[in-house]
Amino acid sequence: MCSERLPRMQGRPGSAMPFGWPSAVPLVAALLVLAPHHVGSFKVICVGYPRTGLTSLEEALLKLGFAPYRMGHEKSAQLISDKDKYGHTKDLNRWLEVVGHEDLAPLEKLADDIVLRGYDSILDIPLDNTALALGLIRHFPNAKVILTLHDGAAGWFESFRIHMQDFNMASARFSPHREIALNGRLHALRRLHEADTKKAGLPFVPKEADAQRFITAYEAHNAEVTASVGPERLLTFQAPQEWEPLCTFLALGVPSVHYPKLHTLKREKQHLKTQQHYLFVFDMFFFGIPVMCMSVMAHHFWKSWRSKLKVADEKSTV
Repeated sequence: MCSERLPRMQGRPGSAMPFGWPSAVPLVAALLVLAPHHVGSFKVICVGYPRTGLTSLEEALLKLGFAPYRMGHEKSAQLISDKDKYGHTKDLNRWLEVVGHEDLAPLEKLADDIVLRGYDSILDIPLDNTALALGLIRHFPNAKVILTLHDGAAGWFESFRIHMQDFNMASARFSPHREIALNGRLHALRRLHEADTKKAGLPFVPKEADAQRFITAYEAHNAEVTASVGPERLLTFQAPQEWEPLCTFLALGVPSVHYPKLHTLKREKQHLKTQQHYLFVFDMFFFGIPVMCMSVMAHHFWKSWRSKLKVADEKSTV
């Protein structure tokens, strides 16, 4: 070992101290502030359209130990220290800004903040917007990407059409259902849906005549994602495939429970039928009965007026 000691960096008494650690501290601090911060990354980014098994996939990710972020939904918020446990409604204005601008900076900032809050995966709208989906994928180059698909484009549109009819009633700002009229979470999710479909130039609630427009957008999104993301990062996934391809892709063991099957088309149709029946009965009582009473009263006054007119005619002929 060398026995020579390094010379000490000190000046003569009364002279200015040369550059050393004390004078370097402010410079180092300034560099740390200016340097880009790495906040972590999503592990999984799901970029499938609504009604492609996203609710089932969210539940599957939860069972696999992930904390998925899904705007307008609050399942995973209960598992981590996120103060906004009511469907991420506080994020609404930031998501509206993301959807309303071509610049991806607001998306990247919001995504970094979501990661800092403890979420490690993300899915659902507005990631059906292809530009936003690919922007997020580029921002997190180590994240794995899952593109959920329906088993056919025509079947997807029928499922989506029923879902949006149901959601339109379930998120109405004016509703006889108190739990709907006062539900800020559903109203926030509705506003994001409206902005998302408006950005795509599509109606909020599709009709059967809109099928080709929606199918074209759906297929174009899937094709562009598939062409833009390397096969080593991408899993195209359908819910009927269940655990095996998903767990292989994520390098995780297959759980001993069945793969979730939530929000099926049968359930959506039944829920829509229930809502339509409730509103029909409500309309009959709230509007039908008053209209019927007014009709009876009008008929009574009309008969009374005719009777008086007849009496007056008889008197005039005497």
